[in-house]
Amino acid sequence: MPLPVTLQPEDKLEIVRRVDCFHPWKSLDEKRQCRRCGAIFTGAQIEICRGPGAGARARLQCPTEGCCSVPIEWMMLSGDPPDPGLAANAASRESESRTAAAAVAHTQSWRYELVFGFLRLPQSLW
Repeated sequence: MPLPVTLQPEDKLEIVRRVDCFHPWKSLDEKRQCRRCGAIFTGAQIEICRGPGAGARARLQCPTEGCCSVPIEWMMLSGDPPDPGLAANAASRESESRTAAAAVAHTQSWRYELVFGFLRLPQSLW
């Protein structure tokens, strides 16, 4: 049976980045929504479990009690609400975001969207 592990934030972020190959993680403040239970949670809330033994691999799990979903069942929330403390830079961030989004859209192939597009939840639905 997997055992929950408690880690420092920087160690947790490293493991979340390594184990969740379906989503990029810039910080533990990013949010995801579980397709199984519907909960919205941050990277800091994710449960990291390891099986018994020295060579056991880490496993990420939804933090909702009773839900055992894993990263492939989580959706990225597009357009996270802006941080109120950074309102002064909102216009420049939005411009940079549009430029970055255009670059990403241009470089991503239709195959990527076909395979992984379902992992992103449109902002209008949350």
